[in-house]
Amino acid sequence: MQEWLATHVPSLAAGGWVAGKPCLYTLTPDENFVVGLHPEHPNVAVACGFSGHGFKFAPVIGSILADLAIDGATRHDISLFDLCRFDGTEQGG
Repeated sequence: MQEWLATHVPSLAAGGWVAGKPCLYTLTPDENFVVGLHPEHPNVAVACGFSGHGFKFAPVIGSILADLAIDGATRHDISLFDLCRFDGTEQGG
């Protein structure tokens, strides 16, 4: 890596290795995303649990988050992704 850096980013080539972490793969217990309003703070929209395959859903998730942030609701059925599904107090979308 230092050889490549010496050619492409010389100012970093002399730097030392600080640390590294393996790719972290986050999934919910049911392997579905979490998307919706925070149950205790309805002015906070949440989207997580996407791991490696979530990027392809970015356009629709962005649209949903915009709806939630602006209107507090979305026309998309997001009940499958409700954060509260894990404690039995599902809110719906």
